[in-house]
Amino acid sequence: VTARLAGNEAAEKLVAHIPGLKNASPYLYRKQIKLWSMKLHGMATFGAGVAGLGAVMATWDAIDSFNEDDDDAAAAYVVMAVAGLGAALAAMGQAGVAVLAGFGPFGWAFITVVILAGIIAYLLKDTPLEKWAKHGPFALDIADRISQEYKGYDALQCLQSLYSLLLLPQIKVERLANTSAGKGFGEHDMVVECIVPGFEVNKSTIDLRATVQTGRVNQRGQAFRWTSKQETVYPYKIQPVYADDQQLQQIGARYYYHTPKALRVKFRARLQHITADQLRIPTYPKQYEDEPDSARPRDGVHIDNNEPGWVYTDMMLRYRS
Repeated sequence: VTARLAGNEAAEKLVAHIPGLKNASPYLYRKQIKLWSMKLHGMATFGAGVAGLGAVMATWDAIDSFNEDDDDAAAAYVVMAVAGLGAALAAMGQAGVAVLAGFGPFGWAFITVVILAGIIAYLLKDTPLEKWAKHGPFALDIADRISQEYKGYDALQCLQSLYSLLLLPQIKVERLANTSAGKGFGEHDMVVECIVPGFEVNKSTIDLRATVQTGRVNQRGQAFRWTSKQETVYPYKIQPVYADDQQLQQIGARYYYHTPKALRVKFRARLQHITADQLRIPTYPKQYEDEPDSARPRDGVHIDNNEPGWVYTDMMLRYRS
């Protein structure tokens, strides 16, 4: 855009001042690049390449959507891909103009279609709950029931998957500001708040695991390294969380932890709700649930945010020496 406002010659001079691009600057607008029997203009070709890349990505998204049985979003991605290809062809037909203006009137019409189709595809893409409705046990088409990511699920696993979508626990961690006084360097208390929809007192279980890991930096504060592995920590106090001031309905709990003395402390926590019926929320994907229990690190010593079946939170604490 800046190049177009300044004019082609001014833009060419501007590019010529960039180290290593002095000899290439004339090919942006004035001179043509010969490629076999074709004569291409630099900026117009660049615009065509960007549009073509967008068309390829939209095609890939369309294939993924078709494979996921999300036909409406896939159709929007197809329109987006075709319009992107049209914009690329329109840009290739322009000569010696800046990248945005290089699309020409037809190119801009295609770009508008690309933008609109992308918005429509985003709005039409199935949400996790819509996927459950389309591929779960109550799909309208019998052939679609227990298919896609729910293939091979039994009734209990389907129910756990639905609960994981509707009753997903929430977890957050905070440092207690009022505990620093009287404590040593790098020692502060942490509180983890767990909000658990569907929690039943004396029936549900809040499975919370927490670890701390210490590290340090050099005197310049640049090089960082861990000085310990993740170590399990246990709360020294647990308080219930209620829905209102009347304290009639418990909806979760707060867990209070001490942290060790160090320049850097990484606090990690993960949460899983075990209901009165022994359903785990969030649930494990089917392919993960089929693995032997020994293959799943669930002892709480090492917390990996990529492990499914949990909700996570963490905080890095930084202290000055």
